[in-house]
Amino acid sequence: GDNHTNLHKEDDDDDDAPCDNPAERVALFAILDGHGPAGHQCATFVRNELPAELRKQLRAHAADMEAGIVTACSDTFVAINERLRARDDIDDSLSGTTANVCLFYRGRVYVANVGDSRAILATRIVSTAAAAGAAPTEQRYAIEPLSSDQTPYREDECESCREAGAMIATLEQVEGSKPPPRK
Repeated sequence: GDNHTNLHKEDDDDDDAPCDNPAERVALFAILDGHGPAGHQCATFVRNELPAELRKQLRAHAADMEAGIVTACSDTFVAINERLRARDDIDDSLSGTTANVCLFYRGRVYVANVGDSRAILATRIVSTAAAAGAAPTEQRYAIEPLSSDQTPYREDECESCREAGAMIATLEQVEGSKPPPRK
């Protein structure tokens, strides 16, 4: 499922928080795609936790907000993942969720992602005839990727997973219907 929210809360008591100044407001859009038997529960959990955790992390990096956004997003993903793993009511052993988060702050967009959900920017190309007032004959768009898949099919990601002690396996390999992966 998807979720979008503004990180500003009207009932927030912290008047000095950077997100409470209208000029400093941050808009958050997130796409979550649960995978596995409990994928929907994982995505729902992250959807519910993401705005408050990201707000907390952004406030922790308020001294240099623009430089701290990357760290705040990473710390948010780690904190929510730790809380999800600690839950007894959600079995995430073969389940999880991707997250593609777009943060709008001071006229810029910051994108953070986990997994293989993608963010792109589509910009409509206006022909010179259309710009002069003539009706365009077709709509064309320039597409720019804003994220890259985090997947073990990427060589650098596979190596990073193995260095961390992970074994890369398909579900069929885990279930034993195909030979196990190489070490």
